[in-house]
Amino acid sequence: MNSLALREPLRAFIQHLALDELIAPGELEDGLAQLEFELQRLALDAQTATARGVPLADAVLDFENFPQLARLHAAVDDILTMSLPAELEAWVRRLLASPEPPSFEAMRTALVAAAADPTKPLQQALARFFLFEGVRLQLVVMVKWFPTETIGVGLEVGELSRIAESRINGWMAEGDPTPADTRPFHMLVAAALHGLDEHVGELRAAIATLQSDFIEAARRHAQIEAQLNEMDTTDALLIRNAIAPVLGEQQLTVDHLQRRHFLAMGDVSRNALDQRFRRARQRGAEGLKRRRVALLELFRDEASSLTEVR
Repeated sequence: MNSLALREPLRAFIQHLALDELIAPGELEDGLAQLEFELQRLALDAQTATARGVPLADAVLDFENFPQLARLHAAVDDILTMSLPAELEAWVRRLLASPEPPSFEAMRTALVAAAADPTKPLQQALARFFLFEGVRLQLVVMVKWFPTETIGVGLEVGELSRIAESRINGWMAEGDPTPADTRPFHMLVAAALHGLDEHVGELRAAIATLQSDFIEAARRHAQIEAQLNEMDTTDALLIRNAIAPVLGEQQLTVDHLQRRHFLAMGDVSRNALDQRFRRARQRGAEGLKRRRVALLELFRDEASSLTEVR
């Protein structure tokens, strides 16, 4: 049977993350059942994309044909700039400050191995999707931290997906994906970051030969991205959609925007979103800076602290 058995692995993962401290036991069991069901739907989308020969970089943007992949892909980006409630902020800070359990590396290695195992196609498709999202997330974080050096030289966010996928495909094609005494996931991330550096270097060299209006547009885009990164996700999505033509993106109706970004907008009424957008336009970028911390800042604080220790 082409199905997944994920209940116990999910339970172990939740315990490793100490999520059971935030979720009541009864809610946890109900949540596990729902999560297992959603992962099954994700896996089917991922397997369908593989069967059709659709790259993940394209599938995750196709809300019509691969809705589960596309919605989770959007949520991965959205969660970085969502304002965290106090109890969730404390949990994330504690998690980042604690030594990583040895089982985490084993789980990452198992993910890479599953992504390379054609004997279990449904599991392989799901593993490849999560591996893709995990590697790509590292690139997204770097671009959000350094918009001037990346977006400011003409980098398009969509290129991050292609860099991540190409490095994963290359790694899988070389042979044993989990050689002994290596950390394959970290090596994949390093390869993707190197690919990003190379691409940005090419863009930096190319932009010097372009007309000044293109250079100014790229720099302005970087400034806008920096401002959006300082807003709460919902405000940033509404503002980004309003200025989509300026950014070279497709402008959506609010209803479409809400369906695509369920994590940030799924439980907000259309009327509330309209009111929020009107207030956002009145307040301007400075007045829209989020008042609570987001994962993006916590990750940067952790990276800074590790650099200082070294």
